[in-house]
Amino acid sequence: MDKLEALRARVSNRALAVAWSLAQGPLVARALSSLTIDGLVSRAAHRIHDGGIAVVQVVGYLASRADEWDLYFGLCDYATVVARVIAALEDPASRGVVIEVDSFGGDAAGAFDCRDEILAAKAASGKPVWVVAKEAACSSGYLIATTGDRIVATQTAQLGSVGVMALHCDQSGYDAKIGAKYTYIKAGAKKTDGNPHEPLSAEALADLQADIESLYSSFVTAVSESRGVTEDEVRAQEAAVYRGQAAVDAKLADEVGTLDGAIAALAAQLAPPAPPAPTEPTPAAVVEPPVVTAASETERAAELTEIAALARKQGVDLDLAKAIRDKVSPDALRRQVLETLADRSEANPIIVAAPLARTPGDGPLKRAATAAAAAAGKRS
Repeated sequence: MDKLEALRARVSNRALAVAWSLAQGPLVARALSSLTIDGLVSRAAHRIHDGGIAVVQVVGYLASRADEWDLYFGLCDYATVVARVIAALEDPASRGVVIEVDSFGGDAAGAFDCRDEILAAKAASGKPVWVVAKEAACSSGYLIATTGDRIVATQTAQLGSVGVMALHCDQSGYDAKIGAKYTYIKAGAKKTDGNPHEPLSAEALADLQADIESLYSSFVTAVSESRGVTEDEVRAQEAAVYRGQAAVDAKLADEVGTLDGAIAALAAQLAPPAPPAPTEPTPAAVVEPPVVTAASETERAAELTEIAALARKQGVDLDLAKAIRDKVSPDALRRQVLETLADRSEANPIIVAAPLARTPGDGPLKRAATAAAAAAGKRS
């Protein structure tokens, strides 16, 4: 029952986090917040569109960390956002990046580092980054949007909510009703500030408000620098949310448009790739056959042995001696394993991973491979 209750509480927290983000679009200061999120979600690849434009999606509640459970509730962690954008910028096939944002916001923790890392990666790549708000870029979602050289809002998109909040739940009255009394034994006067079982003290409230103001100042500065408006203009918005053209009028976006339109416009703006310089024809090169040495055969056998061991863990038995004897390449053996696993829908990414670099030495794998190669040679 303890495990079931922990699972129920975990799911309840996730649902509360998403419900609150949909209702309020908060940049949440987590120090005293009841929304606790941890872990890490998987990272999805970007998509390359016509014209070499990579599109990265930033969708759902933005968490400082998130795990596999959070996928069911539409959460996305900042590390995922950074990884997706960097991968898109570093992709040789991309000439520019469009970040598609559909988020009402999330945690303050990690949001500013996420923005800084995206800006650094953009500067290092020299590639343009545009942002399309579809259908929301609010609070920390808008903070990510400020990394764009241009922000496009769809007709019904909501942008803004440039503000910060924290949530404290005083459940001391409820505790009294059910006859529960909590006693904290602490060292450090502020150790239990903000706990839900007693009212928030004036000093704790002042500390929390100071933290909120500090985060808000950083948020305002980021928007001011990105959008070319004064900090007073940003503060005058009072964390309001603007839709479509109203967001353009408030200088939170550059134009109203669509995702497809932004992709096409960015592709058209970029200079077409330079054609390859003409070269003088050269005589056909003579390709010498590779020199097969005992060392290279041993390395191949070691690689095949490693693949066979990994395959065996997945329930795939290989004739290792035959593979060595027939001089099967490691890539061919990997494909054989993957085809077998694909039939059972159990493909494991560890099989397709590039082999680790090996250092010279008489390790167990090398000894096993040498023995297998010798045995195969005796039978051939």
